[in-house]
Amino acid sequence: MYRGIYVFIIGMCYNYALAQQLQPRLIDICKKDTTLLSVRCLDKTQNCFAASTWIWQTPRGTIEQARTLKIYEAGWFKLFIYQNLKLQWCDSVYVKGYVHELPKDTILCGTVLTFSPSQGIVNLWNVKSEIKDLQIRNSGIYSIEIQKGRCRHKDTIHVSIKPKPQQQFYTQQFCDHDSSKRIGPAQQSNWHYLWSTGSRSAQIDVQHNGLYVLQMYKPRECKLEQQYTITIKTCPCRLNLPSTIYPKSKVYFYIQPACPITMYRLSISDMFGNLIFQTQRITEVWDGTYKGSTCPEGLYQYELVTADRDGKKIRNGKIKLVY
Repeated sequence: MYRGIYVFIIGMCYNYALAQQLQPRLIDICKKDTTLLSVRCLDKTQNCFAASTWIWQTPRGTIEQARTLKIYEAGWFKLFIYQNLKLQWCDSVYVKGYVHELPKDTILCGTVLTFSPSQGIVNLWNVKSEIKDLQIRNSGIYSIEIQKGRCRHKDTIHVSIKPKPQQQFYTQQFCDHDSSKRIGPAQQSNWHYLWSTGSRSAQIDVQHNGLYVLQMYKPRECKLEQQYTITIKTCPCRLNLPSTIYPKSKVYFYIQPACPITMYRLSISDMFGNLIFQTQRITEVWDGTYKGSTCPEGLYQYELVTADRDGKKIRNGKIKLVY
């Protein structure tokens, strides 16, 4: 929260012909830097009060002979300029100060909010206690009085205390030849996601062993953390072989290898050993026909010869043809 400092001018006995009034401006005396008050002559020489006596009346007391005055606190600042003991010019300005920065409304997740005197906090009225490392343990609206230097301000802060969500831990294994190695929850509306990899998606694809941490949060809710321990291992190559084909439903004899195949030969025969179909192309399917004619329903034999990184394999089995 931000508060500024407004300057209000009340003219007294300034001389229009000599100098300008102390001009109104927006200043902030509660910062480390200070604000200057000075008089600007109307002539180009800037010597309108060269042989005069300057007297400032400030909240800190009287200051003499200062042509430029630093403002450190709120209050009235009056300038009297005399020449030969005669009042020649005067003006006044009132500076009202506020604390520059106030505590923000906050959500605490399973923790307490601690204030200490070093933060410039003077009092929390609704707990009727001056600050001595006071801890806020309950949700509510707290009235607070803050002082930094000579700047003092009163404000309220809204504190919501919610239970801290438990961390969630997952362990997942993938085979190196898996086409998808995706981890993470399903995408939810209004939720924000941040992975330890820098990704801001709900799910990510992983390529290496290790720990992956996801933080999930949405406005005015506590953060939820999930940790995924991932292991990617070398697995034997797999071939998914069908047991039944349905040509009318366009479900044919077709395999999908899980890793690269360097050799492939598929042979299908009837139960008497007569060859019906053979191919060396992994993308070619048996549709239940022989030389363009539909084969009868029933059992057929297959032989599948493949070679991959694990070596050469021969698989034999039966396939059922159903219409």
